[in-house]
Amino acid sequence: MMATSTRWATAALVLASLATHGAWHDRRFFSAAVGLVLLACAVLRVTVKHRGVVMLIVGALGGVVGGVLGTFQEPPPGPIPPGLLGVLTAALAAMATWCAVSGQVMYAGTYAWLLALLSLNGEPTLEGEGALVLLGAATMGLVVVQARLHRAGGRAALALGLMLAAAPLAAVGFTQAAFAAEGNLTNALYRVIRGLHLPGGLGLSHSIRLAATSTLGISDRPLLELDVVTPRLRSQVMDTFDGETWHTSAPMRRNLPGLPPPAGGESNIGVMLLEDLQDALPAPAGIRRVEGVNPRVVGGYVMRTTLGRGARLGLWVGQDQLPEEPKPTLPSLLAVPETLASELEAFTRGVATGAVGGRAQAQALEAWFQEEFTYSLEVDLRGPAHPLLMLLREKRPAYCIYYAGVMALMLRTLDIPTRVVGGFVPEEVNPLTQRALVRERDAHAWVEAWLEEEQRWVPFDPTPWRARQDALGLGATPGVFGALVGAVVGYVRRAWVTLREDPVLALQLLAENPLVLLAFAVALAWLGRRLWRARAKGAPVALAAQNLPRELARLHSRYLKALHTKAGLRMLPSETDDEFLTRLGQRAPDHAVLAAAFVDAWRRLRFGGEPAARADVEARLRTLER
Repeated sequence: MMATSTRWATAALVLASLATHGAWHDRRFFSAAVGLVLLACAVLRVTVKHRGVVMLIVGALGGVVGGVLGTFQEPPPGPIPPGLLGVLTAALAAMATWCAVSGQVMYAGTYAWLLALLSLNGEPTLEGEGALVLLGAATMGLVVVQARLHRAGGRAALALGLMLAAAPLAAVGFTQAAFAAEGNLTNALYRVIRGLHLPGGLGLSHSIRLAATSTLGISDRPLLELDVVTPRLRSQVMDTFDGETWHTSAPMRRNLPGLPPPAGGESNIGVMLLEDLQDALPAPAGIRRVEGVNPRVVGGYVMRTTLGRGARLGLWVGQDQLPEEPKPTLPSLLAVPETLASELEAFTRGVATGAVGGRAQAQALEAWFQEEFTYSLEVDLRGPAHPLLMLLREKRPAYCIYYAGVMALMLRTLDIPTRVVGGFVPEEVNPLTQRALVRERDAHAWVEAWLEEEQRWVPFDPTPWRARQDALGLGATPGVFGALVGAVVGYVRRAWVTLREDPVLALQLLAENPLVLLAFAVALAWLGRRLWRARAKGAPVALAAQNLPRELARLHSRYLKALHTKAGLRMLPSETDDEFLTRLGQRAPDHAVLAAAFVDAWRRLRFGGEPAARADVEARLRTLER
């Protein structure tokens, strides 16, 4: 059995490691939860038998938890990949806690030291190295106290001194070497990325370059969640094309007086931001009012906000269309580079032949792109002409911004004001909760054309949609089990983000959740039942039932527990059966009559050995227990 002082010292060592891990990796809630379990075990003096297999299982479970946490927040970058680092640190935290509870001081200290070392992840700071030195020294000190190595003589003292000196030196050397390696890896990765021309922030950028070669990076990182599915979320409007890049002009960035006034019949869409989206607030076209923030509205009725991760908003939306407005006068909305104008006009006239009116012409171009072209994440438009002309001439595969960009220019050759819109198209909808999760891969670009006959901006999407879904792996509907898992993961994700950003709001939402209240009530009822049963089992066994054959002692113990449960009276160790019956008769006469009958039958079984007395004892005992 581990001494109380050693138990608390080991717990303090692991708690210090958890605290440093929580601070360095911003995993304060995870570290606090594991630390509370360790503290509870120390207070209640819980000790478990140490088994290597169980420790590995505990470590594996901790690694799973670390992997799940990594989907919400990655550890800081370093020489160890963030995903692997999150799994390793969580596994070490679980194993250190298990070893502390099971009394394995050396293992607990070693895992705690490794947890702190990996949490530092190659960043050589004075605070981090100091913490490693203290943890290493404390671990060795505890091992000395527990194993009484000071009695082993000078050799043991010398070996211990060398270990204490090697621990901080190894820590400093590892961190310095890892930091240097991290710099080399970062530089190499930067060189690789520069050669790929990876576009950044397709749904959020103010400018997007249409290079001759490009590769669209795909990320599954969740950005926001909606409680109602909506077709498109607009976040950027780009009106100017300089021959290579679409970008937002200064006039389009100016503030508007506000959103269009409500027209009645608006519906509310609940939105939760899971990441910081710079200053953008993606929203449908028919937005009329926002609950939770007063956004800044810029050209194209695009909203800007200072809210970040964890914010909850309500979007009041009418019909999915922009309001009516006069014909725009910005020259940029009709401008086409001279090097492209003639050939783009020829293509447009050929495709839109016979189409009358702006809507019909835009629909003809939209259908032509969707039917005649294909979607690809990798674009290669190198050739003797401009990349957009190579796209039209040879119908090479491309992704959304290329199709939207070239269609906008083609409509401009018909004197139709156009612009390119960036945003998101929700694709992942849970069939059980009907909530839509928007990920980075859902970023998209399309065209908005101002139509004379409708006096408003109308969206058109030339991207080959079926090929896009195949390329991105979208469109599949999850089964019942997948939907259930997705609903649970979504709830945990929202709770985690809220807990990190606004703990008070998280507690309030938990208190208002009926399922949480039900689970709390069930837990209280279960705990009350356990306490009641423990109290009932705690009735003392009378002296008369001691030093008896096991069967007789068991029957007498059941008799005393039944009276304690039914009559609320305990038999004192100094009392005889007759004395207890006298006191019972004063408090519960009815129970005393039944108890006296049991005692009489039990004595006949004990002293007389009558075979019939056994059945009589059981019958009278069951009567008492009922």
